[in-house]
Amino acid sequence: MHVVIRRWKVDPSRMDEAVQKIEEEFVPDVSSVEGFVAYYTVKGEGDDALTITICQDREGVEETTRRARAFAERSLGDIVQANSIQAFGGEILVERTTKERRERARV
Repeated sequence: MHVVIRRWKVDPSRMDEAVQKIEEEFVPDVSSVEGFVAYYTVKGEGDDALTITICQDREGVEETTRRARAFAERSLGDIVQANSIQAFGGEILVERTTKERRERARV
């Protein structure tokens, strides 16, 4: 499995608006990528927001990053500094989840 972590600079006064747009518009799109496993949005310090996407392979996370940049330009133009998006990631080498989490994932 592969992961990509993206760091976004978000207008702090509009964080809730950004999260709503991500949840309503981006999550349905990103979750349709072949090999998609999971997606998380995390509020960082100050104006930072982090997103974490896990896919079965590198091609999947690369596609989600392409879609994230397009989404930011299209829907978050004045909320997120699109040119500030940093993406980094790689292959997951160690994974541990709780039994409860694994069972929920099978549903």
